[in-house]
Amino acid sequence: MVSNWESHEDENVTGVSDMIVVSDDVELITEIMPGIKKLGTMYNAGESNSVFLVQKLNEACDAMGIEVVEATVSTSADVATAAQSLVGQVDAIWIGTDNTVVTGLEALIGICEDNNIPLFAADEDSIVRGCIAAYSFDYYDIGYQTGEMVAEILDGKDASTIPVEKGEVISLSVNTAAAERMGITLPQGIIDKAVSVYTE
Repeated sequence: MVSNWESHEDENVTGVSDMIVVSDDVELITEIMPGIKKLGTMYNAGESNSVFLVQKLNEACDAMGIEVVEATVSTSADVATAAQSLVGQVDAIWIGTDNTVVTGLEALIGICEDNNIPLFAADEDSIVRGCIAAYSFDYYDIGYQTGEMVAEILDGKDASTIPVEKGEVISLSVNTAAAERMGITLPQGIIDKAVSVYTE
């Protein structure tokens, strides 16, 4: 971990971050569901990365006039109960890359399907499993980008002089069947710009 992405000369470290851009996901949700007023989210408050993402979610939603309704979990066994607490309270649900929630994802998907609550995620694997849409990284691309950075270091460049980078390749994945099961028809424009389209 570096204190500053651009200037970290006292720290002999650099790298590529896979931190997601939450505002992009919120914009995607508003494209699919214009007029959305309340967006639910679930996370483990003990995961610092998840707390940070929820903070970014609140910032992005506040800028768009969307209220965020939060539910927290401690274990994957809590996911179903937390999901039930959001039924009737939200227009859709977004989950970040929270390990606890993703472990119990099938329970959340089932409740969303039963109650016509569109479920959005932040990684492609969750789209394959049954969420509707996400902007995400391909870790092959992250590895390639990191490899280019390693090559610079092997050529003699000091790691502390190389700025930390964000992943450069972000792609859209959608699951049209999941959308239908949750009462949503994806706009054709969204499907057309998706890199991966799942139909089961």
